[in-house]
Amino acid sequence: MDVYKLLTLGPGLVWESMLLWGLFALVFLYLARTHAHRLLFGLSRVLARGLRSLAALFWRLRRRSQALQIEMLDAAARAEAARVLTRDFQRLADVVRKELGEYPSLHRQASEQIVRIERDYEASVEIPPAPPDWLEAVDAVAHTADGADPALARILDAMHSTLTRASHDALEEYRYASRKRHLLLRRAASQWRKTAGILDRMDRTVTELDDRVALADRHMAAFERIRREPPTAGFALQLRYLAHFVLSLLMLGGFAVLAAGELALLHLPLHHLLARQPEALGLGLPQIAGWALVAAPVLLGALLLELGRMTRLLPGLGALQVRLRAQLMAVVAALAGVQIVFVAALVAYGSPPVQAAAGAAVSVGAAPVFASAGLSILLALLLLATELPFEAALRSGRQVGMSLLVALLGLFAMLSRILAWIAHLAGQLLVRVYDLVIFLPLAVDEAWTARRLRNRAAGAAGTERLES
Repeated sequence: MDVYKLLTLGPGLVWESMLLWGLFALVFLYLARTHAHRLLFGLSRVLARGLRSLAALFWRLRRRSQALQIEMLDAAARAEAARVLTRDFQRLADVVRKELGEYPSLHRQASEQIVRIERDYEASVEIPPAPPDWLEAVDAVAHTADGADPALARILDAMHSTLTRASHDALEEYRYASRKRHLLLRRAASQWRKTAGILDRMDRTVTELDDRVALADRHMAAFERIRREPPTAGFALQLRYLAHFVLSLLMLGGFAVLAAGELALLHLPLHHLLARQPEALGLGLPQIAGWALVAAPVLLGALLLELGRMTRLLPGLGALQVRLRAQLMAVVAALAGVQIVFVAALVAYGSPPVQAAAGAAVSVGAAPVFASAGLSILLALLLLATELPFEAALRSGRQVGMSLLVALLGLFAMLSRILAWIAHLAGQLLVRVYDLVIFLPLAVDEAWTARRLRNRAAGAAGTERLES
């Protein structure tokens, strides 16, 4: 038999060569068993330690991320509480300046009304007229005997007529005085109602001021509580930020639809007017102009919202003086109005005429023109408020991103720990598999070792018997 062919898997000796090499491999694996075990245990131990170190690193990063998230929540909560508290104080100052600033005038009006009411009341006191002193004398003379002198009778008749006229004049004067008193009392009633209205207005102002002060006190207590006890990143708080973030994204998606509609309205007029213009930056001039006209109301609306302190992405604009901010808002509003009118005119009158089948232009009427112009104006006005959901998405997105980062770091740490445990078990499993591969030499070795131990034990027992 050729040894070379046997060792090189020659033709006709494939199985014999494989059997020989298998025996060589078993002998080699058996001789390298101890070192192989050390190598497998060492590799599994190194891999497990590395994964445990990676898990510890992930846990440390997670703790730092949680601390950073709590700091962000604390800062956001303090900023929100400070903003609410500032708004309450501003409203309180407006109430004091607007309502209580008129208190001296209201007090003067109430004092004047009270003085008028007192004067009219004093003038309306009923004082019955006193009868003249000579009435008793005239009455005594009038009841004299009927047989008196005719001249005396004429005198008495004249006196009776004079007395009747005097009584009638006194009655008329009394009626006039009563009517005047009634008029004064009627005017006093209206003055009472006016005074009651003034006092009711003052009561509403004081009540509103009291409510504002109570609300400011509650917000101040909440602000102090936030300063003493920073908020924790609880599940409810994270869920609220997630809801705000999702809602903001949905609103941004709606504004993206509005921008796409505006761009669709501008597509045909711009291609009709700028189709022969050269390209810039690999894009046609109609596309660039369309995107610019759509982005213009978004940017101008952002400036208006920043100057009006409705958003706070650019705090420098909100920190300007009131007069300067008002002037800038007027300028930006004027630019926005001009841009919206220009886009509406472009959409309305920049489209090419509709061609009929024979090639002649067909008039489409004024209704589609006004409809497209009105739709363009409506979309542009809605695009002015794009920064509101964008700011909300940024503010809530930071908290959602930190929560997601904390969750991912915790997940990676758990996976690293599981992989370290798997690596440790894999080392033991590979050792068992290694011993399973070389089970035949191991069985022979174990049998030989056991026989040698038995022979040694038997020899020792025989020696003991001989010595005894």
